[in-house]
Amino acid sequence: MHWADVLADKLVKENRKHVLATGITPSGPIHIGNMREILTTDAVYRSLTDKGVDADLIYVADDYDPLRKVYPYLPKSYEKYVGKPISEIPCPCGDHKSYADHYLTSFLNSLKEIGVKPLVYRASEMYKNGDYKESIQIALENVDKIREIIEKISKRNKKAKITVIHGGHGLQHRLNSMGIRNGKEIKVVSKQPFRGPLTVEICGCQMTLGRGMARKIMVDVLQ
Repeated sequence: MHWADVLADKLVKENRKHVLATGITPSGPIHIGNMREILTTDAVYRSLTDKGVDADLIYVADDYDPLRKVYPYLPKSYEKYVGKPISEIPCPCGDHKSYADHYLTSFLNSLKEIGVKPLVYRASEMYKNGDYKESIQIALENVDKIREIIEKISKRNKKAKITVIHGGHGLQHRLNSMGIRNGKEIKVVSKQPFRGPLTVEICGCQMTLGRGMARKIMVDVLQ
């Protein structure tokens, strides 16, 4: 029996409609590794529908994610767009609506060629339409629980590299004086409950940051 059929059989037992979701952030050239994620999801979806189960295959294009850095294939002029949603950044070639569409269009066309036909959702539109409003509120109210679950499952509290710090000159200067600046590695050591401050470690030193200040610091998690 195919592995997709094994998974589908487990879902069939739940006797309800299933939504199989996949998606990526179109922040650069989309490679074959990205295709693997949607093909595995599509395989389970096809198995479910072959068994007569009501199911949807959806693809969420995370095009409201920020540009985290100036990648090697981008001109230096894109430095001013770091931290901005990729759906609101100019297309590199000038032929598409946005930076996100520049990379997403060819990928979606490739899906059509191989017969994968998901319902496509764009995160940028969903955010602006308020579709995520309730879910965001729930997540904000349970951020510590969510983080604990992720850390428990991954069994790691990873270090991260600071990529962007949002805020005015005063905040930038204050963080810089604490050693918190772009390119530095940082790790969350502990978190106080009820949206209390965080204790972070940077350059071997531990310090406390308020949640509001911490949210200004964007990072890339190190593998």
